[in-house]
Amino acid sequence: MVPIGSFYLAGYPINTEGIKDLGSRLILVSHYPPYGTSVDRAWSGAHIGSKSVRKFVEDIKPLAVLCGHVHESRGIDRLGNTIIVNPGPLANGYYAIININDDGTVNAELNKL
Repeated sequence: MVPIGSFYLAGYPINTEGIKDLGSRLILVSHYPPYGTSVDRAWSGAHIGSKSVRKFVEDIKPLAVLCGHVHESRGIDRLGNTIIVNPGPLANGYYAIININDDGTVNAELNKL
């Protein structure tokens, strides 16, 4: 886990012990998106995200989840107050800009090169 100002950046998987109180100050980076969101749908329409990432988000309530894996589900979604961003494949020129204000509000923007 890496401190960035008053926020923390962590990769998934991570042990939840010792971070339960970080919730609203935690930014999670996960290869897989949380299951059952708009950013985990395969071309077939099936949800293919991670159920364990979803449980983590529901339990810890991080500020944001930055994810990928599902190239066809580029987008921004929410689980409760957690913003979830899948920028899409960089190979196609896709990326996202995430701004986190000191008060914890998150602005996410999808872009293309």
